[in-house]
Amino acid sequence: MWKSDVVSEIPTPSLVSGVVFGISGGQSEQLFAFRVPPPAGDTVQPVFLGKAPWKGVGPELPGQFTNSIIGSPLYHNGLFYVASEGGELTVVDVSTGKAVYTQPLENLNPRLTWVFRVGISTGPTLAGKYIHIRDDQSQTLVIAPGRKYQELAKNVLWELQPDGNQQESQSNPFYEGKRIYYRTQNFLYCIGEE
Repeated sequence: MWKSDVVSEIPTPSLVSGVVFGISGGQSEQLFAFRVPPPAGDTVQPVFLGKAPWKGVGPELPGQFTNSIIGSPLYHNGLFYVASEGGELTVVDVSTGKAVYTQPLENLNPRLTWVFRVGISTGPTLAGKYIHIRDDQSQTLVIAPGRKYQELAKNVLWELQPDGNQQESQSNPFYEGKRIYYRTQNFLYCIGEE
């Protein structure tokens, strides 16, 4: 029904009120936005909001996690929340394309079992009025949305494997009402009030 020439290699764009927000791929990662459906024709032209402000944040050493973005960013109230695979949270003001803040997520431990695999494969998720950021070993940080970093809680879903290591899970949680659905390598969990 429509297409765009923008290259988006890994993260899935977000659709908010008829506007697609995303991250272009390649060496010159940029934030982009475009309205759908296009006003005429079948190709939409993205508006580039600025060069990705999280590039160059954190270590780029052999065997360490990088600044690559795997999980989809979260758009909420004019801010774009982006978590890198190496555990950096960057919040971007969509109106300017500039970083509001960058915060190392030191309370997550993305390297419990794998050495050369990604550490945070899921994107930040809005759960009611809070934001959840989850690493690949089922640890979740709960933060308040806004222009300043405010960590509210850390939750861990322990599921030890026969070798004693924590299970790995790279799927986004799903929220419905007061329940969280959460898939790991071996189980599907439903967490909620009774």
